[in-house]
Amino acid sequence: MRPGLVIGAVLLLLAACGGKHEERVENLYAVKAAEFNQDGVAAMRIERWAAAERAFGRSLKAAQLADLSEMVVHAWYNLGAVRAAQSKLSTEAAYQRAVELAERYHMPEMRMRARLALALWRAEHGQAPAAIDLSGGWPADIQLMGGRLAQLQHDSEAARTAYEQAARSAGRDASGLKLKAEAHMGLALLARDAGDIPGVRSESDRALDLCRQTGAPRLTAHLLLLRASLHGVTASRTDEAERAYAIYQALSDNKGEMQSLQVLKTIALADGDAGRAAAIQTKIDAMSASAESDGSKGTMEEEQQ
Repeated sequence: MRPGLVIGAVLLLLAACGGKHEERVENLYAVKAAEFNQDGVAAMRIERWAAAERAFGRSLKAAQLADLSEMVVHAWYNLGAVRAAQSKLSTEAAYQRAVELAERYHMPEMRMRARLALALWRAEHGQAPAAIDLSGGWPADIQLMGGRLAQLQHDSEAARTAYEQAARSAGRDASGLKLKAEAHMGLALLARDAGDIPGVRSESDRALDLCRQTGAPRLTAHLLLLRASLHGVTASRTDEAERAYAIYQALSDNKGEMQSLQVLKTIALADGDAGRAAAIQTKIDAMSASAESDGSKGTMEEEQQ
């Protein structure tokens, strides 16, 4: 998941003549654009994707009516982010529009942010990721995206540098702490790829501590599952995998539940507990059958429509 940007309302203050009290004049469309944007950001934080997309769409319309270019660019970017979270094909168009408008209105940070988000989206959907030069000072969220892109390009050193920079420069508010946690998650993944198990545990410890401070359940589950996948004491790995499974259940994330069960089965087999492994496999089979049934039902409903 990528952070939205809250844009403050534009206020126009006019001093009345003749000793009258000061009167404040507001661009109501700008106020609405900011309010809808805040609603969208709040909805994204708790993964209410449809509500977030509606709010960002309304923010875009209000910003267009207010004729405020900067707000329009941010709205397009946030629409891209929420559509990416839902794997919508319209994601690319939203990010591309944000890139174009940010370039037109000379907004270098938003242009870089949108370019990186677009490159990551394309890379995650089978397209070769484009190389993007991140030299120079960029905000922490841009460094984080740059690290992810470098990791996809198998440039571990560039990814490490970007993640470390993101962790150092992130703020101390809730969004900053979550961003810092994501940077340490990236460093943990780099350590895993390098076979550095102590490094994975150290970086994931830092990330989990930050997640508990700010409240980031999905990232917490990812970190716990990463730790449970490592070689080590099976009792602690079982506990971590079960905690990840509980979080994914609470999030109604079937894919995460399945991944957790697969890890739990692997741990049971490593422990020599064939009976437990078989019971877990039965649960996996039942979930798979249910998912296939739901998919078939959805297809039939679409055909009837």
